[in-house]
Amino acid sequence: MAFPTAFFNSRILRQYGILIVLSSVPVSYLVGVALIIKKLSRHGSLSLIGLLLFLAPISLLLQAVLWFLLVVLVNFPRLPATTALIRYWYLPRKKAKQLWLRLKIGPQRKNIHSPFESPGRQIRLLVINHGQRSEQIMCSLITVDLSDRSLKYGALSYTWGSSNSMNYITLNNSHFPVTPNLYGALKYMRQDDTDRLVWVDALCIDQSNNDERGIQVSLMRDIYHNAAETTIWLGCETPASNLAMRYLLMANSVSNPESWFADRLRSNFDSEKQEWKAVLGLFRRDYWKRVWIIQETAVSSKLTILCGEHTISWKLAVAAQHAWINFRANAVSKPFRVAIESIEDMKVGDGTPLSLALVPRNPGPMALSMNRNKFENCEPSYLTELLRDNWTALATDPRDKIYSLLGLATDCGTPVALKVNYSISKFETYLTTMDYLLCHHHNLDLISYSGIHILPAPSYLFRVPSWIPTFYWSWEAPTTAASSQYIYKSTSVPFAASATHKAIASFRKNLQGFDSFLGIKRANLHARGCRVDRISKKLYHANHFTTLSPELSRLRKRLNIATDWLPYQLFTAGVTREGEDRDLVDIIRTVYYYFVHDGKEETELQSEEEQREINRKTNNLWRTLVFNRTLDGDQAPDSWSSVFSVLINGPSSLPPRDTVITAPPDHFTSTSTALSDPNSTSNPPHNLEESKSDREARAAEFIQPFLQTVHNLRISGRALFLTEKNNLCIANGTTKAGDYVCVILGCAMPMVMQEIVVL
Repeated sequence: MAFPTAFFNSRILRQYGILIVLSSVPVSYLVGVALIIKKLSRHGSLSLIGLLLFLAPISLLLQAVLWFLLVVLVNFPRLPATTALIRYWYLPRKKAKQLWLRLKIGPQRKNIHSPFESPGRQIRLLVINHGQRSEQIMCSLITVDLSDRSLKYGALSYTWGSSNSMNYITLNNSHFPVTPNLYGALKYMRQDDTDRLVWVDALCIDQSNNDERGIQVSLMRDIYHNAAETTIWLGCETPASNLAMRYLLMANSVSNPESWFADRLRSNFDSEKQEWKAVLGLFRRDYWKRVWIIQETAVSSKLTILCGEHTISWKLAVAAQHAWINFRANAVSKPFRVAIESIEDMKVGDGTPLSLALVPRNPGPMALSMNRNKFENCEPSYLTELLRDNWTALATDPRDKIYSLLGLATDCGTPVALKVNYSISKFETYLTTMDYLLCHHHNLDLISYSGIHILPAPSYLFRVPSWIPTFYWSWEAPTTAASSQYIYKSTSVPFAASATHKAIASFRKNLQGFDSFLGIKRANLHARGCRVDRISKKLYHANHFTTLSPELSRLRKRLNIATDWLPYQLFTAGVTREGEDRDLVDIIRTVYYYFVHDGKEETELQSEEEQREINRKTNNLWRTLVFNRTLDGDQAPDSWSSVFSVLINGPSSLPPRDTVITAPPDHFTSTSTALSDPNSTSNPPHNLEESKSDREARAAEFIQPFLQTVHNLRISGRALFLTEKNNLCIANGTTKAGDYVCVILGCAMPMVMQEIVVL
């Protein structure tokens, strides 16, 4: 049998030699059986060829099963066979396609990466031999001391890209496989007349040596910081990228590029739509989604952006995106908003929540410049904040979601701090990180991220406990990137459930008998806290659409709640949400009557004391519905009380045009006041000058910021619950009646916990 070249790697032969031998057994075994049957046949009626044709499919099937098992074990070398097969079954198809990668690449020459004499401070640099772009790429590796300040070299910041098909370069006189994206970067970075010295992680680090990977990754902060220039490779050129780069280069000679771009947007927006569409497409390339670029761009002394043969400065790209974001945020008229969303190609199902009219769809250079400014100003950055603010960035290896940020974390620079270690599993990496935060900071804030995602299989199949944050799974990040991140942003008003109390907790590994058979590792978190309430019932939950509980559905029918004034098809920034807004407003109004008025429609004037209680409940309701947050991560303004009044009572409670709303927290216009007296202050004479259709259209626009925030929580799988103490709470949709609302010491956010009876 012909085996892929990767099997001649001595480690794989030692580990899977028996299985490789067994894969050839079915053929020889079935041939022997056929010969025996032929010999035992008395009348010769059984043909040897017929027997072989009959047994051949069975032999091929057995070989296919053995090969499948071999591929899985090669890709999961540290797992028992049963667990490896289960994990393979639950992997998404995109990941499953990569299972043959290690078989396709084959072995690398051992003499390409010579061992370091001083691993702690030595690095390899890539020498790109000069040559024409059409010639074979010739490179070599040299070993240098990172502490040598006279050393002049560059660094490459890029994304590895797809590895389904590999290109080959000549490295140290040997053929070496590289991804097509890296091949394009080397081709365009090569100079015609002089050699170029550059650091490239895929080539300068022995990727097959986990110990070396850990040491070299720990040095990456210094590698990029000491580089004379860091080249950002966005990928090969396309007609759209050429248009974008040429347009950006037009502002290369001006003193204030941001003002120049802003002036062009105001004066030439209609004629330059294609240019801006190309620029935004450049900022949506895969490079900007990777987690490693956060550190690489933050610590580099000089950044240059390369796309094909065009080069622009970092400052130019940041200025262009900043000008665009300001332009789209200040676009008031509907035609401008429709044009903006058309340029940004917002489509249903592309992973972007439809309600985000004012949130940038892609990070681009502007988001990265914040970390860059923080590093230049020597401002402290803490690991918990870095993980919180960058959990949507993608990484091929989930462990890199932590390792890539250690260089920026000022609280991880002590000798006892976290170490990069690729020899341990993801489970051990997460557990070590949590243990570090607990021991050195007495902090458990990271557990508040658990349950953000709904895993495609039980968490134990991914070898993580339920309290370990699941935002490390990269395939879910596009869906939840904008829908939940604003809740946890460091710029928001922080939660303080446990006040200043430090965590009192410990971790205890628990390996049960059946878990041992499957290779599953568990860990129990023992933490001190207190129960503050208990979930009583779910008021509504969100799947694809928001759905009321059966009790509230009956209330909605009984009160005949229907928001007729809101258009069924409402355009928000050029995107149609068919019926979503009207249905959501009906649901919110139903919850309002259930919670505030005990399931009764308000018809009579209340006493002063009753009105204060109504205002208190109403304020609690609308703040809970939006998690007391705006899309910017700031605390929900008091003026949203007036917005909620319009949502409940309709256009009749709409403030006059150009009114600056500064409502106190307890301000709310009751239904009876709004509907019983047409001459009340809630219906100013100025409103009477508007037609009914204009007033309804203005009311629909007026409630949009509030509805957008509620939409985000729906997209992220949040649901509204009522507790036994008649409090409202927003929690993960998997929460059930009987679960406890707890405050854990050292955790700023309240947690919902399920009581488990251990037999």
